[in-house]
Amino acid sequence: MMWMTVVLGLGTLVFSFVRAEARWLFLAMIAALASTMALGMTVGWNKLWGLAHIVFWTPVAVYYIRRWPQIEKKSLFGVWFVLALATMIVSLVFDAKDVVEYFMGV
Repeated sequence: MMWMTVVLGLGTLVFSFVRAEARWLFLAMIAALASTMALGMTVGWNKLWGLAHIVFWTPVAVYYIRRWPQIEKKSLFGVWFVLALATMIVSLVFDAKDVVEYFMGV
């Protein structure tokens, strides 16, 4: 969780001033956080909370994949971009697993 906070949270704050990619992720994080809180208060804290990440982070991950060729990977922003995309993809895999398990009753 600390990794996600540093890479996604701090990175979006730093790069949001200069890059649209970071602003989109920042907005998705705010929307996912609000949705997670609403889900938690409505249905309890369970594996369903990953649904918020799936809904809001998947479009950003797809956008990042499409932006991949235009990003200079050796720049500071490029390194953050790669780390942010990798973090989102790994998180989305775990979130998808959790949501499937929730609906299967596991």
